[in-house]
Amino acid sequence: MAATYNFPSIYQGDTFITRFIIVTINSIAVDLSGATATLELTSKDKKKVIKSLPVTISDPINGVITIESWDVDIKDYIYLYEFKINKADNSTLTYMVGEFPVLNSI
Repeated sequence: MAATYNFPSIYQGDTFITRFIIVTINSIAVDLSGATATLELTSKDKKKVIKSLPVTISDPINGVITIESWDVDIKDYIYLYEFKINKADNSTLTYMVGEFPVLNSI
């Protein structure tokens, strides 16, 4: 089952700061060799992907994934997101889900 994490609010025009995630199962790092990862923001009805965030697997053996910095260039809205890992064996793990709120800049 995916963990739920709601990102803190961020303003349009701000820069999303790089974040590192260590993928673990039962407190043990998952070997992500050969895997890919995606983090997509969607509308609340999940019918449309609004933005795919830049994600890299920066240390596959130790399960480290980097969500890269990006300029927040999307409209104000409380988006939903799914963070998925596509493993080398073609299985998919939805690791985290939650809200990604973007606020209107003044």
